[in-house]
Amino acid sequence: MKPLSILFLLTGFLVLGQQPAENTSNPSSFIEGEENHISYYQEFMPDQIKNIGFRYPLASFDQQLIASGLPYNTNKNRDQFFVQASDKPYRGVMYTFLEGTGHELGQVTIYFYNEEAARAYYAEQFKGNFDEKSEWSFVKSIEGLPTRTMVWQFKERVFLAANLPGSNWSGSF
Repeated sequence: MKPLSILFLLTGFLVLGQQPAENTSNPSSFIEGEENHISYYQEFMPDQIKNIGFRYPLASFDQQLIASGLPYNTNKNRDQFFVQASDKPYRGVMYTFLEGTGHELGQVTIYFYNEEAARAYYAEQFKGNFDEKSEWSFVKSIEGLPTRTMVWQFKERVFLAANLPGSNWSGSF
């Protein structure tokens, strides 16, 4: 085999090997986001990184974040990303990808400059969705999806979490 043919085959394999694996165990229980990424509850996400939601794969997020040019910090495992914000009511967003879920987006924490700004954002973005059992959080589910979300505000942060199977939130709400 010619060296150029071998290089072509290797390059094709590497590109295919980088594609995110799609979970097809129960395709009717997912809403497909852009580019066929499995993600849902996109309407809750801050608009820094477009078209993502819970269950969004880490590899795809990493690629999208690098392409965006937004300033960010990450941890050693590269499964938590603090993306700095500009021209937003918040100073940054922490995206957490959970190992037990196959590194899918499972928690988002929005950081504000003060508690009043966090409270105002929470009230504006999530008003009318409060769980009757609690004044400080709400749980939302989309009919037909096994996953629910919980959103709450504490001090200068707003938290969004999904009870994904295999995550620390599994079965919590």
